[in-house]
Amino acid sequence: MKKTLVTLNLKQLYENSKRHLKAFRGNDLQDFRLEQAEQKSENEWDVVVSFLTHDPKAVQSVFNVPLGVSNPSLERVYKRLLLDSDGELIKYLIYK
Repeated sequence: MKKTLVTLNLKQLYENSKRHLKAFRGNDLQDFRLEQAEQKSENEWDVVVSFLTHDPKAVQSVFNVPLGVSNPSLERVYKRLLLDSDGELIKYLIYK
């Protein structure tokens, strides 16, 4: 009997990743993005996502804001998740 590879599509990866991160971060997931997804094995997906969050060390003066930055109080944060073939969280990893 041939084994069938269970796979998730990008929309499912996006939605499951966002659902799991909301459990840790609440609704503070501005501009949530699926950055990378790789199927590591038959039952494991390695996913990198990003979102904007408020930076406590943000530049306070408009004269110190780098050119082209629209909101200096926000920073993009990247997180790595390992999901199983059902979209459930296996690991939540720090990603820099």
